[in-house]
Amino acid sequence: MLKFRQFIIEKNISGGKNDGERHFSQYIEPWLPGNPRHGESHILGTAFNTKNLKIPAGTSVTITGHAGVVNGTHHVHIETEHGETATIPVTRLQKPNAGRAGQDPEKVENYQIDTIHEGITKHLEKTGQKEVPLHLPDGTVINVAGARKVVPDDYKGLKYKPKADVIFYDKDNKPVHFASLKGYTQQQYGGISHIVDHPVVKRALEAFKSTITRVGKTADGKIKPMHYTLNPSKPEERALSHQSMYGKDHGEEFGLSNVHAVYKGNISVKPSEDGRLVLNATKSYSNKKNNKDSDIDENISIFAKHTSGRRDAGMENTRIGFFPKSVRPNAPDVREQND
Repeated sequence: MLKFRQFIIEKNISGGKNDGERHFSQYIEPWLPGNPRHGESHILGTAFNTKNLKIPAGTSVTITGHAGVVNGTHHVHIETEHGETATIPVTRLQKPNAGRAGQDPEKVENYQIDTIHEGITKHLEKTGQKEVPLHLPDGTVINVAGARKVVPDDYKGLKYKPKADVIFYDKDNKPVHFASLKGYTQQQYGGISHIVDHPVVKRALEAFKSTITRVGKTADGKIKPMHYTLNPSKPEERALSHQSMYGKDHGEEFGLSNVHAVYKGNISVKPSEDGRLVLNATKSYSNKKNNKDSDIDENISIFAKHTSGRRDAGMENTRIGFFPKSVRPNAPDVREQND
């Protein structure tokens, strides 16, 4: 049996021999079990259907193992974000943060917004309407005429960029729905700059500094990635998780800093079989209840990692923010060591 690297090079999966080796080393090898980025997501580029399982294109998946060569094609074991498992050809996977918009998160966001707006306007052109009921993943129905990107003029006077990335508006150009968009991989929910004095954030920062003092840095002076996992069963920490997802004004009036929803991954706006216009996303979180019972990612952590030139909370060359723990599942949880 060919080794993984040897197979990809010899089977010429992504072009020339050098391209095959680059593809493996950059986009496959780091995500295999036992390697630093195992647990991060890839995207299923084409649908995978069997008699008992249907996984649509655009689904976020993680590689859980190497299944060898089957019928001349290299295969890997995967698990979807919904817990479904399968063995698929490696050629069906797109590299993390892939998509027609490319790797740049802002380009991905722009592509998502364009997709939403075009889906709405095409339907309006076809039906001759000025606005249309749009059915959202949480069952909410809103009347929309389009969607646009949040721009700096929208948040003049604020000291920070708000949570909303896109505004859905009606025929009178009035906002009817605010949403935060996330790409195809595990992205940061939010930063800590405006809440560094929050008691939970303070404890996390103390734990990070204590761990660095005790464990030290890498040979080249970088801090090692580390989590401080939030406990959603504790009201204070659940509220903090909600703020990181929906905005600092969670629980108050909906707007730029308290969005109605978070949409992640592959987003589409298309008519359903019964004629309704429907928004779908790989993953969605609803803030319809706008209280402690709003949807929540149960695995949010305050996460610290080396980032050259960054200085969060006074820590040199360090980025700190709220991330899904799956962004670095093998990184230590310093809460366990410091609480």
